[in-house]
Amino acid sequence: MKIINKVLFTTATVLLMAIISNAQEVKKVAIGIYGTGNTSWLKPDIDGKYGHTRKGVGLGYCAGVAFDLALFGSNNYAFVTGAGVLYHSGKIEYPDVYSPADTVHYTGTSTSKYKLSYIDIPIMLKLKTNEIGYLTYYGEVGSSIGIKYKARQDNKFTYIDEFNTPVSTTTEDSDMGSSAYLFRFPLVIGAGVEYNLSGNTSIAVGLTYNNGFTNTFAWGKNNPKVYEYDDSSNSIVLDENGVPKTVDEPSRKAISNFVGLKVGIKF
Repeated sequence: MKIINKVLFTTATVLLMAIISNAQEVKKVAIGIYGTGNTSWLKPDIDGKYGHTRKGVGLGYCAGVAFDLALFGSNNYAFVTGAGVLYHSGKIEYPDVYSPADTVHYTGTSTSKYKLSYIDIPIMLKLKTNEIGYLTYYGEVGSSIGIKYKARQDNKFTYIDEFNTPVSTTTEDSDMGSSAYLFRFPLVIGAGVEYNLSGNTSIAVGLTYNNGFTNTFAWGKNNPKVYEYDDSSNSIVLDENGVPKTVDEPSRKAISNFVGLKVGIKF
């Protein structure tokens, strides 16, 4: 009986020491500095399309500070937050009209590049493996709060004049003001690997997919009109007087998305 008690006592002591040791090894807060280069695009979602299409991709970046807060007393789970600066861009092409006089209307195509900047606050759940060699693999999912601080637009309008000559007019870096929504909320999914350099210092590399699910633009009086569009002839529909027909209060939406390569260092 004494031997059994000694074994039980020894086992309990070892387990307790292991639990205490494990708890001491949990790093409650890790601070990281990160930068992300992204390829971004805007997906227009206009009722009936009306000739609105995505036009290529743009380049952008995100950089800031992140905090990994350990969850459940484990290094395998963390709540991630912080603050950074997010910039992304995208182009949309749509039918447009230039009317220098009441009876003169030139129909053509506008291509607008939207350049959007936000203060970005991530709200993420991160799951990590135990260290394998010097490597730790992770996956993360969540969202972020984007607060717009700048939105600019470049526009190129191309049409054929009365002399059958192609004409282009451009405006650059115009302020969108309230035409872009103040907030942006996306679904964010990422995965990557962390390499331990020394002690608590690691370098992290991963891929991030950021899919916006809120409208980018506050469509209104400051935005271009939506014209009725004939897909078969690829042209704006004209009324009996030759005036381009507009769509009254269409449901208009544009979603921003990007894929990024994320690199950071954690302490």
